Amino acid sequence: MMSESVLREFLGRIGAARGTPVIVTAEEQKSWPRELLAIMRDRKLVVRAQPATSVECTGCERNCTMPVKIQTVHGSDRRSSFVICDKRSDINRVDIPLDRIEQWLASIESVAALLAGLLGIQRSGPATPQPGHGVGMMKGNVYAAYLSLHADGDLRLSVAGHYMPVSDLLQVRGDESGLWVDKERLVRLVDESGGDRGFPESAEQRWLRLEALINAEKAKGNRAFMKTVAKMEGFSVSRLQQVRQRAGELAQATSSKAAKGATSITKKR
Repeated sequence: MMSESVLREFLGRIGAARGTPVIVTAEEQKSWPRELLAIMRDRKLVVRAQPATSVECTGCERNCTMPVKIQTVHGSDRRSSFVICDKRSDINRVDIPLDRIEQWLASIESVAALLAGLLGIQRSGPATPQPGHGVGMMKGNVYAAYLSLHADGDLRLSVAGHYMPVSDLLQVRGDESGLWVDKERLVRLVDESGGDRGFPESAEQRWLRLEALINAEKAKGNRAFMKTVAKMEGFSVSRLQQVRQRAGELAQATSSKAAKGATSITKKR
């Protein structure tokens, strides 16, 4: 199978699972191109899971589903797997190749982490709750938008109010990078759509977002939370402190003005 078609089918399965992790057997992975398999394991699109606890027995034509046993071969580090037939008297132990019970796990989270890495996004939650599985805040040349994944039969990326199939954005490359995402297309979409809000952040919105990022890093136990957030925003820690203070002052002034306006309207009534 060609790498592109395998990747497209893989992403389709994650979308069809609607948030439930997908099991991919080692036996199935044998049909994947070797280079693609190495990339997907290295990028953690698939991660090793616990072996299957049951398997279809091939000891006779009945093909019963049986509990599988795993044991270490005496005097070595090798393992073997088998089932014990209790259906026929002429069959006892039936050996099962280990790759038939070896399992790998794929999930929407593994795709989100991959996209964040390819796009150079520091993952964090949005300032306000949003639907979908979060990828992170992506900066355009002018605006910014929060990216999230949606598994609703298809696997789609939400950006600035638009939904795009991940299979249209993620491609297999024949160079050392392995996988490539169309970042320029996303940046263009963010700027053309005006970001998440349709206009640049207000002081209050910026202050809320920065505070949310800082609190998220604190919750992780990150002592260098200011340095981390400054890196996310693309400037120094001292600049972050200035922006944070100024945005907070403007947000407070805006809130006070709004409160006075509301009081004035109440009095007139």
